[in-house]
Amino acid sequence: NNVKKGSWKCATDANSGKVYFYHTGTKDVSWEKPESFVEWRVTVDQATGKTCFVNRITKEATWDKPEGVEEWKEVKDATTGDSYYYSIFTRETSWIKPNNSIKPKEDSDTI
Repeated sequence: NNVKKGSWKCATDANSGKVYFYHTGTKDVSWEKPESFVEWRVTVDQATGKTCFVNRITKEATWDKPEGVEEWKEVKDATTGDSYYYSIFTRETSWIKPNNSIKPKEDSDTI
């Protein structure tokens, strides 16, 4: 199997200060944000146990789900070209588009 696994990451060019994108498997590099790049990372704050959203480009962090952030991203399989779905909350993948969202972990005071 010749499929190169990996994902898109971002970094800042030391000379220009501009953000660029690189793929850890294919080694492709781009100044333009790739469609499959997941801009917001979801993590759980160790001190509070609450879900926190961190922007991979700006490093901004927020407790609230950012506007426009969808849990499931549609991604194209590099080998077949078929679509599959990736959850930015759980990192699960599915060939079938999920019709229910998994809620981020909230603090105990939230209903």
